[in-house]
Amino acid sequence: MDREYDLYGIIRDIIIEQTRYLRHYIAKVENNNDPDMKGKVFVTVPALGWDTPDKGQWAIPRQMHGLSVPAIGEYVEVYFINGSVHSMAYIGMPMEVLNMIPKNYTSNFDHVLFEAPGDPNTTVKYNENTKQFDIKATKIVFNDGTEPFVKGTTAQTQLNVDMQAMQTLQAGINAWAPVAMDGGAALKVALATFLALSMADYSNILSTEIMGK
Repeated sequence: MDREYDLYGIIRDIIIEQTRYLRHYIAKVENNNDPDMKGKVFVTVPALGWDTPDKGQWAIPRQMHGLSVPAIGEYVEVYFINGSVHSMAYIGMPMEVLNMIPKNYTSNFDHVLFEAPGDPNTTVKYNENTKQFDIKATKIVFNDGTEPFVKGTTAQTQLNVDMQAMQTLQAGINAWAPVAMDGGAALKVALATFLALSMADYSNILSTEIMGK
């Protein structure tokens, strides 16, 4: 029995050693300041015994047509291209690790396209039910534009003020009955309501958070 166990242990150890760099591992990001500016991160991989920064190494990104570099302290999934220890790549965040699920994800209908590391208030999300994108950011710029967008509700409120004033002016003029030799006194009375109105204020209709061209 002992010989069988020893043989099994030897075979198992050989398989583990020979396939060490053919498997995926969970790694912790220790540094994300890639000197080559290619989105690489320096990671430690405890399952491989690389549990301190002096034993870690750089991993290259695999993120299709986008690139979002993980923050220091976050976890990524790593693997070795062609089984070479010198060609480590990282993908996504392993959701089985605590706190790796985006905080803005609430259901299967929510697609969190981006959530800033450590800042759930900066996010891009799409909802299948409402067919709506929800973008939260300090500033949104379209096509490198510098022109501010108009705040729709604010602008409409002020346009309604102008419309009311014009309607009041029109009604006053229509109600005015010219009086000979009164020097315009009758007209002034007819326009009294219009003259008492506050004028529209357009000073706050431009958004500084959404820019375009």
